[in-house]
Amino acid sequence: MGGKNRPANRNKYWACPFFKWDGARDVNCEGGRISFPSPDAANEYMNAFCANNPGWEGCTVARKLYEYYERTEEDYEKRG
Repeated sequence: MGGKNRPANRNKYWACPFFKWDGARDVNCEGGRISFPSPDAANEYMNAFCANNPGWEGCTVARKLYEYYERTEEDYEKRG
């Protein structure tokens, strides 16, 4: 990967269970990729949600993914 969105190699504890990888201006998770206008803006978002426990639960993308997996697990158990 090259260009302006090269990997940032941030030294963070990634609390969000859906986090995949980060770039200089992007965060990539199971729900997709969010691009920010600057590395500072990306870092602020990641600190608030991706690398913050329980902050990740406030992320609407993470919350919807979590709800989806809870629902599918309950459906599986009912069929079980």
